[in-house]
Amino acid sequence: MRALAKFFASQQEYAVGSIISIKNEFFDIKNAQSYSGIVELNNKYYAVGSYCSNGYREYKVSDGYKNDIYSLIFTYLCDKQDSENINSFVPFNQVTYEKDDTAIIEYGTFFIKNFWYGINTKNLVGAIGIDQLQRNTQIGIIVGRTFYENELVEVIDLHKYLNIKSDVKEQQIVILKVEQNGNSSSFIGIIVDALGAIVEVPSSNVQSSDSLHFKTDYFVKEICKPPKVNNMLLSIIEPKELLSKLCEHQN
Repeated sequence: MRALAKFFASQQEYAVGSIISIKNEFFDIKNAQSYSGIVELNNKYYAVGSYCSNGYREYKVSDGYKNDIYSLIFTYLCDKQDSENINSFVPFNQVTYEKDDTAIIEYGTFFIKNFWYGINTKNLVGAIGIDQLQRNTQIGIIVGRTFYENELVEVIDLHKYLNIKSDVKEQQIVILKVEQNGNSSSFIGIIVDALGAIVEVPSSNVQSSDSLHFKTDYFVKEICKPPKVNNMLLSIIEPKELLSKLCEHQN
């Protein structure tokens, strides 16, 4: 991790010459190259873009003089406490992302307490009531089973993984389809506190978790930058990661 020796900021909380820590990836770029990611700084999430200077004509290009300049832009996304303040959170079901010229990805969303998760609609099958759960196992995050379209479905309770308690009485089970090798597939159930909206997200708003600079859950492989209306990050669940965790418990 590198520190910016001099940090010139427009925010009053950062004085000229302040030092902040940031990952090497923002500096491991060549001239005229850029890099971007999401960074946590002082309990706030920022979308950060870095660009390495390219010189001008022969200056710093072919004259042998090398003194690269890195320019970083921090765009505020949301406060960390916005996505972690469990007691004050209220689910919402109206979300709109501003469209641009990039491809649209459709996600079905839901809430586990104050955590906002999404599933690509190609993997989203449906939802059933919690009363259809047969609580016949307590193996880690696996809490029971149910049937969907005559198939046995293992049900996961991520509340246990997130170490939170839910006081929601009318929970639901979201059914996900996991594509296997070839044409086969299987189902997984997740207990949720509330269903959210089906959202259409421009792909420019989706960031791979591999390039993020804060810890995400093992089953979250992508993050959607928050829409302006609710200022919350949308964590995209990868069903295959959940299936892999199921297999670990069963073995």
